[in-house]
Amino acid sequence: MALRTTRTRRWKKRLIVAIVVVFVAWAVVETGYEALDISAICPKCLQHAYIHEVRVHGICVYRTVRPRQHAGGIMSSTTFSPPIPRVSPALYEQILNEKCRHDYQYGGFGCSHGLLLPGAHEDGAYGQWRACQLRIDATKALYVAFARFQNRALAAETYHRIDTTVPSAPFGCLMEAVRFAQGNSKWTAAEFEQFSPEGAKLVQAIRDLIDLNGKLNALESEDEWEALLRDFDGA
Repeated sequence: MALRTTRTRRWKKRLIVAIVVVFVAWAVVETGYEALDISAICPKCLQHAYIHEVRVHGICVYRTVRPRQHAGGIMSSTTFSPPIPRVSPALYEQILNEKCRHDYQYGGFGCSHGLLLPGAHEDGAYGQWRACQLRIDATKALYVAFARFQNRALAAETYHRIDTTVPSAPFGCLMEAVRFAQGNSKWTAAEFEQFSPEGAKLVQAIRDLIDLNGKLNALESEDEWEALLRDFDGA
């Protein structure tokens, strides 16, 4: 009888410990659980995708990527993203004869908190997509030119120019350089140079991309396209 009572007490203690462990584990997950639906784009080929991520205390534990080239409606994360380029990402492979290794940059998102208990919901946008917008615009213009003239050699050369001209800089510095290049900055050239030692090169790269984008959109012949690449190299 005493042995049976001892065993019962042990099982009760184990059950209590198990319940406490489960509760603590649930509380840890519940308080740090986030489900995100993200609108993203690959700036290299312009493939758009919806990304679903589950994060626990900032650590991604589950992720799915669904390539889609259309907006998902008024309640979609695309509401908070720049417009999706209306071109075919398949042109990347046609031009470069290789598949793109996507490098998705995040745009708009919707985030729900809590796993079992209803929590807060928030919408917003990451800055990654905006930081790539100049490259996206130039690549879109290239795709349009390629679809029109079907000259793969010129398209591949142009893509290489875009790829090597794209500036690399911290987001804040890059966006300020874009505003400066477009004449929307309140800073003088000297002030911007103090803010970023590579400011002059950054602004010039942005102006080159803007110029290339405009001229690609205005092409009327393959001869103009060839002349554009010669002028770009000369600059």
